[in-house]
Amino acid sequence: MDTRKILFVVAGVLLVVVAAYYGWTLLKPAPKKATPQQLAETALDKAAPPEKRVEAAAELSRYTHTDRESPAAVQESRRVFSESREPEVKAAAIQSMASNWDFDSIDTLFSAMDDDDLLVRARAHAAVQRLLQVDAGYRADAPREERLAKIKMYRDDWEKFRHSPALKRFREKLKQESAAGGGG
Repeated sequence: MDTRKILFVVAGVLLVVVAAYYGWTLLKPAPKKATPQQLAETALDKAAPPEKRVEAAAELSRYTHTDRESPAAVQESRRVFSESREPEVKAAAIQSMASNWDFDSIDTLFSAMDDDDLLVRARAHAAVQRLLQVDAGYRADAPREERLAKIKMYRDDWEKFRHSPALKRFREKLKQESAAGGGG
């Protein structure tokens, strides 16, 4: 067999191997996404390593309002926030509430803005800012009296906004997107 034929055979074999590898990596099934309930259980599992608990709580925010599992993710985020004593886990649960436009948890978020932990306060502030689209100048590291005054400003803004036609339209838009997205 001459050199040219050997090179063609080697090139053909390499081409088949590369095509098989890329085909396998592209066509293999994606790993199954954990359910919100499973993520919450991991986030609250005291036997799990701390980084796994934080990772599970953070994973709840990957369920957006257009996912079929979003209502469960919101419920589980609330549960993780209320049951966890770890600031990093609580902060991740707050992020999930915000990413899912959880207006029903706004009072919880206002309370979290006065939490003992700076990370929880800062994440709650970011969530409130996202939901209300307002910045009242709150600083998570400010003295408590200053924080409480700013929280009151946010609460006052919420009272004006909670029954507004704008919020009603926004919630309706979220429902429509959720119905259209319907994925999971």
